Amino acid sequence: QAMPSREKLSLAVLIGPADATFRPFAEGLADALAAALCSVRSIAVIVPRSARATMIDPHRATQGPGVHYTLTGRILHAGTRLRVILCLADAATGQQVWGDSYEGPRDHVFELHDRVIAGVLRATLPNIRGAEIERASRAAPRSLDAYGLSMRALPFLFASRPDASRHALELLYQAIDIDPAYPLAAALAAWGHAQLV
Repeated sequence: QAMPSREKLSLAVLIGPADATFRPFAEGLADALAAALCSVRSIAVIVPRSARATMIDPHRATQGPGVHYTLTGRILHAGTRLRVILCLADAATGQQVWGDSYEGPRDHVFELHDRVIAGVLRATLPNIRGAEIERASRAAPRSLDAYGLSMRALPFLFASRPDASRHALELLYQAIDIDPAYPLAAALAAWGHAQLV
């Protein structure tokens, strides 16, 4: 019997300043990012309090069950300029999934906050979805749970071809057999049937 579907993906947000002067900026950015990412309903957002007080090793701050991805950031400054460098990584492997940097004047921190948040919201879900599809494609088919089978079906649905839709539905029927109450598999199967119609 396969395991039940994977729980909601979780993302830990860890933003640290290069020095203590910018700690309020870093903590405010971490909280603003967490609040904005909460609008992505398929992701549970965590801001480890141990990581807010002092920027410690992100892997140590997110050890333990339940953290799937980390969004880490560093605040750098030179003269009147601030730079925010972000990295989205798989928490289990440390492999980077996405990264970017944003720069702005120190006296326009809210504009910089807004640009960082907009960039993260655009990039996070597509890059996590891509990483999850890649993870499912590497796994042995018999070891996949309903979530993994649904991720494996997604590229076939995106192909929008009848043969690909049929293959996606085969995977999704397996997912539904494993976990009949799993809504993602049912929703994707409905999409596959709509494509065939």
